[in-house]
Amino acid sequence: MFDFACYFPYADQDFLIFKFKLGEEELEPYKYNHRYPNKDYVTISKKMGRRVSRIGYPVFVDLNEEYFFILEIEVGIKDYKTVKLDFPVIVKLTEEKPVCNLGFRFNFDAATFQFESYYEHENDGIIGHRHTIWTNKDHNIENAIVITPLIQVNPKNGVYVAEVLTPHPQTFEHFMC
Repeated sequence: MFDFACYFPYADQDFLIFKFKLGEEELEPYKYNHRYPNKDYVTISKKMGRRVSRIGYPVFVDLNEEYFFILEIEVGIKDYKTVKLDFPVIVKLTEEKPVCNLGFRFNFDAATFQFESYYEHENDGIIGHRHTIWTNKDHNIENAIVITPLIQVNPKNGVYVAEVLTPHPQTFEHFMC
């Protein structure tokens, strides 16, 4: 499941371009909306007929197989300039842990991004959640992986990142907590 958001604190959000692809596969239909209380965040949700997903953009894969793909994110201003970011992603789900989440937050003004994926962590018999963060800015956060540098400029006005994103698989009961 992808939970993508772009912080765009401007009055006319119709000028924002914010989309993603998995490899060459353009994921549609999707809808821009505001799922967070802060309405300056534009989020992407899957559209299924007239219904819109409340949790983001789910993608379905076969269990017990490893999937490798390039996640391409494009963000910018219509008719002006956009940037494309390419990230390698590996997903491996099992029957015991059949779901995972990859969240993405892009701050338009600061040109910073942050991916996050949660996992179950048991401490003294109590299961809680921890997360791994991949970011392009050092935030002094526990479990943060700073992606630097962006290693290859591609000819499509974008950058390719070498750090592999590996979302953590979870059980259904802990996924929505």
